[in-house]
Amino acid sequence: MKKWVIFIFILLLLPLITGLEYRKQGNNISFVEIVRVNSAPSDSITAMITITDENNNIVVGYAPMTYDSTNKTFNYTLTDDKTGQNGLYKRCIDATAFGINQSKCFDFYINPTGIEPSDQRTESLSRTIYFIFAISIMLFIAFLFTTESTPVKWTFFVLCFLFFLIGTNFVFITLQDEVVNPKIEAFFSSFTAISFIMYWFIAGILIIIWAFTFMNTWIYTKNLKNARRYGIA
Repeated sequence: MKKWVIFIFILLLLPLITGLEYRKQGNNISFVEIVRVNSAPSDSITAMITITDENNNIVVGYAPMTYDSTNKTFNYTLTDDKTGQNGLYKRCIDATAFGINQSKCFDFYINPTGIEPSDQRTESLSRTIYFIFAISIMLFIAFLFTTESTPVKWTFFVLCFLFFLIGTNFVFITLQDEVVNPKIEAFFSSFTAISFIMYWFIAGILIIIWAFTFMNTWIYTKNLKNARRYGIA
């Protein structure tokens, strides 16, 4: 039950992917590989890289890797224009030396943060989400039982909705790093965009409520002063 906010959503949607390299979406991604072909010297090896996405579409087709003679590694940079889509990718290295060919493949995952999900991170995020939802619940209780004036009462309700929206948005942003279904990720992105609009809408409502309250208070105070001046009150 300790991590139910995160885990229930994950269980309902898709399982986590673990044991992978995680790289950040929309950034250049550098691959540094130690390539061996039997006992051939590194500088005599030709290395080619092929990268495919989860639908087996070719992202990089058999491109040469650059040899670093200092570190004796082979390097390749996947440019940011090819890392805009979240998901599971595979890179395969084909190495050739003295007529001998060897291949090896690795999976890696691109997500918005490039951070691998972990129990510690999930636990920290869960506590934050609990705190935000707790504030939302307290504000809703205040809305139900307050004896304050109408503007104050409805301010509690609007703030309750605001914190609920923040908490839900926090959950969706967190899950966006952990699931691999593009349709679900597109939904998360859409919700985040809508939430941003809603924040401004809620701010507008609060401004209207308190502007209207201020005007009523000002008019009432002015009328009361006039009434006292003429001995009516």
